[in-house]
Amino acid sequence: MKRIKSVGALVVALVLTLAMPLSVFAETHTVKSGDELWKIAQEYNVSVEDLAKANAINNTNLIMPGQVLNIPGDGMTSQPQGQVKNVIVLIGDGMGFGQWS
Repeated sequence: MKRIKSVGALVVALVLTLAMPLSVFAETHTVKSGDELWKIAQEYNVSVEDLAKANAINNTNLIMPGQVLNIPGDGMTSQPQGQVKNVIVLIGDGMGFGQWS
């Protein structure tokens, strides 16, 4: 029974870790009339591509006044990141951490 509780706690910790956001946004910008994405990107010293990616913007020519944009902070680049994989731990899986007691 103790083993099941330990594995259950590990599963919960793993799920919570994977559910956390992969990137943190340093700040936000509320779009004003006349703003353009490239100008906002320049203002915050980020690329238009990174700004669009951080805000799921497909058309970089279409932003609306009042729209709140997440400004990517350190560590967020246009280079591809590793894939996120879901991991399911089953009772009895050792996960390479040695023997469960």
